[in-house]
Amino acid sequence: MLGKTHHYFSFSNPLVFRLKMGHKIKKIRMGLNKIIAEKDAFNLNQQTNFSSSSRSIWRETHSHVHVSEIIGREMDRDVIVKRLLCPDADKNPFIVSIVGIGGIGKTALAKLVYNDERVKLHFDSRIWVCVSDEFDPKIILQKIINSKVTSAGGSRYDHKLKGLSQGDSISVLKKVFEEGHGSMMNPEILEIASQILDKCRGVPLVVRALGGLLCSNTDIRYWRSIIDEDILAVLHEEGDILPIIRLSYDHLPAYLKRLFAFCSLFRKDYLFNNIILGEYWIASGLISTSHNNQKPEEACNHYIKELLARSFFQDFEEHGQIFSLKMHDIVHDLAVSVAQNEYLAVNSHTASISDRVRHLSFSARSENPPNLEELPRDMWKLINLHTLGIMTKEKSLKNSGIEHLKSLRELRIVGCDNLETLFEGMNMEGLACLRRLYIVDCENLTSIPMSSLKFLSSLEALAIWNCGKLHLSMEEEIFFPCLRTLSFIGLPKMLTFPKWVQGAANTLQSVLIKNCQQLGELPEWLHRLSRLEALRLVGCDGISTLPDGVQDLTALKFLWIIDCSELGGKCLPNGPDWHKIAHIPNIKFDGEEIHKLFLLISTF
Repeated sequence: MLGKTHHYFSFSNPLVFRLKMGHKIKKIRMGLNKIIAEKDAFNLNQQTNFSSSSRSIWRETHSHVHVSEIIGREMDRDVIVKRLLCPDADKNPFIVSIVGIGGIGKTALAKLVYNDERVKLHFDSRIWVCVSDEFDPKIILQKIINSKVTSAGGSRYDHKLKGLSQGDSISVLKKVFEEGHGSMMNPEILEIASQILDKCRGVPLVVRALGGLLCSNTDIRYWRSIIDEDILAVLHEEGDILPIIRLSYDHLPAYLKRLFAFCSLFRKDYLFNNIILGEYWIASGLISTSHNNQKPEEACNHYIKELLARSFFQDFEEHGQIFSLKMHDIVHDLAVSVAQNEYLAVNSHTASISDRVRHLSFSARSENPPNLEELPRDMWKLINLHTLGIMTKEKSLKNSGIEHLKSLRELRIVGCDNLETLFEGMNMEGLACLRRLYIVDCENLTSIPMSSLKFLSSLEALAIWNCGKLHLSMEEEIFFPCLRTLSFIGLPKMLTFPKWVQGAANTLQSVLIKNCQQLGELPEWLHRLSRLEALRLVGCDGISTLPDGVQDLTALKFLWIIDCSELGGKCLPNGPDWHKIAHIPNIKFDGEEIHKLFLLISTF
């Protein structure tokens, strides 16, 4: 990545979400433990015949909906609600199916019904579950049989969802245009748009896309050519939406086209987060900071909202400076089609891999992710591959061929539950270009010989998260000339701080240690990290004091001490360790607003 290097684990990173939710997760776990304790009283049996990876099947959607954003579906909502609340519904349960073409608003209507106050009052329990396009019907059927749903009486009601009326379509169009353009639609544009709407069949997704197009191009001559050339005839005659959405894509600026295509790496119905998506864009070198001297994070937020205004994203929800959004399935299909194999998410059905691929992810899109003992043969020619994400059921990646990917800049090993060893016996000299290494959620991983990583001379970010059985090796100093960010999360077997970290004493700027309860102390050589700017200690109850010399860390600007029961009190003003940290301009102890600091600060 050219220019300034963004630190994935800077204060603007995606860990904000994890830290923000930490206390809530603890409460949820307590509730789950209570349920487990009481299961015998309810005569419940544990089912073990399904893979734990089924989480990858269910669509990561939510049931929340802003009623004001859904136009023209009041009658459809009332019809379905009336059927659900009819007196005979309890005696004769039935299934309501919403039927219609893609983009017509089936999910939106389901959310509208789900959140209707009448439904909330009538039903004691409501559950929102969506199933993606890619799922195992045998497993779904088995779960239905086990739940005895099929033994219930009743029938099925198909609600056929039609397109919006012309009036409602115009209302949607105006809303999108005014929100994106910041002004009212002039009569001439509205007249032409109305003619185009005649052929949109009232499909909300198409209407919103048209509104986004109008925001970016108000040239009357262009829109008359759209009418004259009858570009929308394919929608009117065949109901094919993709060419119309493609029309919107064709009018994106080049920089937005690249960012949009990158989203093809995420599975359908993925719930995007501006922080995480922005970090991926930045890490992949897709963000230029030359425009208006914006910080990379600011540029990412601007681009995401620009894509949102053009209807490439939807379901926008804002939570302070964090916001989430989704991509419609049809829009995702477009992202896949325009990625041109530069971005590829591989599953067990992928026939071949183009040598043009630069970002590759082996993702679990089914309950059986590909078992990688060695990389596919055609990966040996991927000399341009920059990003590789691996999920495997294998116990080792030895002889996997990873070391041959000489252009690789980012390696993500995530959710490899059976992986026991990593990099042992592998020649890593070929990965001199690797900058980011993430090892996450490998619950049976026991060892990572750090000596095998000594050849990673370009490594800038190292993250090891949630590896419950991992014993970090204590080798002596290993030289990491570029390492700037280091993150240890959820490592209960880490008893002492690794000595090899001293090999980055002249470059390391950010250290995060979270939920490493057995870590007894910070190293006495901590003061050698002369460029350390941020030190975050979260959920480390074993650390009782700060080592001498912390006061000599003159570059240290940010210190977090969160949920550290022994250490927290000693570091307060007038505490025994206060003199060691009094020089640090930004100190955060336990508090509710820590995410604000996380988002406002960026290090380079």
